[in-house]
Amino acid sequence: MNKTIIFSARKWLATPFKHQGRLIGIGCDCLGLIMGVAKECNLKTLTGELITNLDRTNYHIIADGKNLEQILNVNLTKLNALELGSLVLMEFDSNPSHLAIISDNAYGSFNIIHADIRRSMVVEHVLNEDYIKRIKQIYKLA
Repeated sequence: MNKTIIFSARKWLATPFKHQGRLIGIGCDCLGLIMGVAKECNLKTLTGELITNLDRTNYHIIADGKNLEQILNVNLTKLNALELGSLVLMEFDSNPSHLAIISDNAYGSFNIIHADIRRSMVVEHVLNEDYIKRIKQIYKLA
């Protein structure tokens, strides 16, 4: 399943950044990417509910990280280490408000796939030290 999640997330690469967007190739934000992958892969919560049932589009561009973290903590399994296909919650300015999917690369290290507002699109790049420091929590998606 982890490879399926990564394959699905890579389909979203180069999708333009659009706050609250949910359309592959048209526009999405970090939550939109996760919801798109969850829909395609039929991902479920701890209770068997579809992850897509947790979707919301009534949030500010700088999300309420505490609320997001609480929703993830209640509905997904926390991990102690990075795994391919896992979901990471990252902090910016002490606010855990950004989501990404862990992927792999040809060099045996981890990449991340996420909707990058600075690059204005969904990107995949090496999970470097700057992003590693930002990881607040890791969750299992499959």
